[in-house]
Amino acid sequence: PGIAKVAVSQTPVSFAEAFQNPLTRNLHAAVVRGFSLQFDLPDLVEAKRLTWADPTDWLGHVVQLPGNYKYTPAAQ
Repeated sequence: PGIAKVAVSQTPVSFAEAFQNPLTRNLHAAVVRGFSLQFDLPDLVEAKRLTWADPTDWLGHVVQLPGNYKYTPAAQ
């Protein structure tokens, strides 16, 4: 309830995925202390408090996900 709204772009889709996959980039820069123990990033999407553009995997590749995500065209 303390987080009103968050907007992110080209960020990994899940902390849980990083802990299950040995290949990640910049995990140390993304971890929010205590957050990933109780929540994951999709929880913010479900709570409609997050505007998320171009979600990625932990190697930086944009992934297509069902739900309330925004995608920018590859060629602009």
